[in-house]
Amino acid sequence: MFIGRDAELKDLEDLYSKPGLRSIAVYGRRRVGKTSLLAEFCEGKRAIFFSAREGNETINLKAYSKALSEVGGIAWGSFDDYEDAMRATVEVCRGQKTVLVIDELPFITKESGYFASTLQHYMDHEFSRMDFMVIVCGSSIGMMDDILNGRQRPLFGRFSRQMELKPFDYLDSRKFMPDADEKRCAETFGITGGVPLYLRLMSEGTFKEALIDNFLKPSSFLREEPLNILRQEFANPSIYSSILSAMSDGKTRVSHISDASGVEMSTCSKYISSMELLGIVRREAPMSNSKKRPVYEIADGLFRFKYSVIDKVQMLIARRKEEEAYESVMRLMPNFMGERFETICRQFLSKSTRYGLIGKWWGNDPEMRTEAEIDIVAADGVDLTANVLFGSCKYRSRPMDVRDLEELIRVSALVKGYRNRDYALFSLSGFDEDLVEVAKERDVKLYTLGDLYRRR
Repeated sequence: MFIGRDAELKDLEDLYSKPGLRSIAVYGRRRVGKTSLLAEFCEGKRAIFFSAREGNETINLKAYSKALSEVGGIAWGSFDDYEDAMRATVEVCRGQKTVLVIDELPFITKESGYFASTLQHYMDHEFSRMDFMVIVCGSSIGMMDDILNGRQRPLFGRFSRQMELKPFDYLDSRKFMPDADEKRCAETFGITGGVPLYLRLMSEGTFKEALIDNFLKPSSFLREEPLNILRQEFANPSIYSSILSAMSDGKTRVSHISDASGVEMSTCSKYISSMELLGIVRREAPMSNSKKRPVYEIADGLFRFKYSVIDKVQMLIARRKEEEAYESVMRLMPNFMGERFETICRQFLSKSTRYGLIGKWWGNDPEMRTEAEIDIVAADGVDLTANVLFGSCKYRSRPMDVRDLEELIRVSALVKGYRNRDYALFSLSGFDEDLVEVAKERDVKLYTLGDLYRRR
C-alpha cells in the first residue's frame, strides 16, 4: 500500500498536465521512496519506466529495450548504444503523451559517460517537439548534484524542476503503524528517521521483535544499512565511519572530532561537509546572541542509532545474545531519544505555531560557571524584537516538576532581547500536580507525547 506523498504527487500531476516537454529530477537518500512515488505517479499513464542497474552498458540497454517494448508493443531486441535507444523512444512516443522515467541515473552515467550528452541532445531537439515528460531519479545525492548542477555538465539547466524527496516527519511516520501507542511511534520514528522502508520493517510485530529482527542479529539488515550507504557514497567509508564514531561519543567540534577519529583536521572538515550534504550530519549554530561556535552532530536517525546505541552492544550481537542485547538497548534508549524527542518537538512547533525560526541555544552561565543549554528556542522573526518561545524537552520516566520550569526560566534570562517571551514544556511522562497549577497561573504550555500526536 502506498502511503503519503500527497504534495509530491500533486506537483508531479500539475507538471504532467502542461503541454510540451516537461522535465523534473527527483533525488533523495536511499530507501526514501523515490521509486515507489514514481511508480504511483505512472499508474494509469503511458509510461516507460526504466530502472537502471549497477552493471555494464549491455545489461542496462537490454533493460531499457524491455521497458520500451512494454509501452510500444514492439519487441526491440537489444540496442547498440543509447543513441539507438533514444531514437527508438522518439519513434514509440511521437504523437502520444508519454512519461519517460529513468530511475537511478547515476548507475548509467557511471558506466556510460556519454549518456548525459545524448539525453541532453534529445531533450533540446526531438523531445522538445513532443508531448513528453522526462523524469530522472537517483539515490546518490552527490552524483545527482554533480550530473544536474555542474556548470560544465551536459544536463545543466535542462530540468525545470528538482524535487528532493525527504523522509517523513513524525506525524506521517505514524501512518505506518496507526494502531501503535505514541511511545512506540516516537521511538520508531527516532530510530528510522522517517525513512519509509525502515518504517515498514520496524512496524512489523512487536517493538521488541522488530528491534531484534532488524538490528540485534548478526545478519540484520538495518544494522548494516548505514555502512552500506557510506560504501555507496564515498570512496573511503571507513574514514567516514571513524568520524561518525567520534561524533557519537560527544565530539561536536571539528578539532575534537579530528583528534578522536585520527583524521587530519582539514580532511575531517571536508568529510563532515560531504556528510552534511547527504543529511547524515548537521551543523547547528546557537540561536540569538550566544557567542558559542556552531557544532556538528549526527542528524540521521538510523546513523545516530547505529553509532550511539547498536555499536555499544556489538559483542552481544556477535555472540547471538539477543535478549541481553535488547535489554542493553532499552537501557540506552532514553538517552538516545533525548535528541530525537527534541526533533519531534521542533517538528510539532513548525506545524502548529507561528514560529518560523526554530533551533536551540547554548552559552555561558555565569551563575553556575558552566555552559547552559536550552532545548528549543523558537522565534517569529530574525531580530531581537521578535516574539520567542523557550522550551524544555524531557524524555524520561518521571514527570516534569516546577523545578524544570524554574530552571528553564532562569537559563532563558541569559538570552537577551525579544519582545514577548513564552514558555513550553514537553514531557514523555507528563507533569506533576504542582507544575500543572503553576503552568496555569503563568500561562506556560504543557505538552505530553499524546498532545504531540494529536493533529492541530
